[in-house]
Amino acid sequence: MAMKRIAFLCACLLSACSLLFPNAMFGLFSTDSAVLAYARVFMRIACLIYIFGAIMCPFEAVVTGTGNSFLGFLGGILDGVVFRLGFSFLFARVLDMGVAGFMLGDAMARLGPITVSGSYYLNFKDEVGKTTKVKQTFRGI
Repeated sequence: MAMKRIAFLCACLLSACSLLFPNAMFGLFSTDSAVLAYARVFMRIACLIYIFGAIMCPFEAVVTGTGNSFLGFLGGILDGVVFRLGFSFLFARVLDMGVAGFMLGDAMARLGPITVSGSYYLNFKDEVGKTTKVKQTFRGI
């Protein structure tokens, strides 16, 4: 659970900086006024990416640690193809959000691995613990 706390701490710090100083953060990479006009919108979406990344990280680590490659594959397909393309098309084209819609679609795509890994963890917690104990026993830990 320490990894979860560290991930959330980093996500909260990055989110705070993104919300409080969006123009300064964008100003590190560009001085173009057209680019800086998008700073506030994109940094709000970046906060979603930080938070979803902090949620996704520990659950993905558990699935990887148990050796269940199918769930990793399923989460990757949902993230990389189904949700990313679906949400991006929905936000950018159907809801006419433009470029910001593509970034929002990218942020929301993380819900695929979160759903797969999180449901595996919540439904098979006991088996995950047994698998970890068995692996530690064989390693001599």
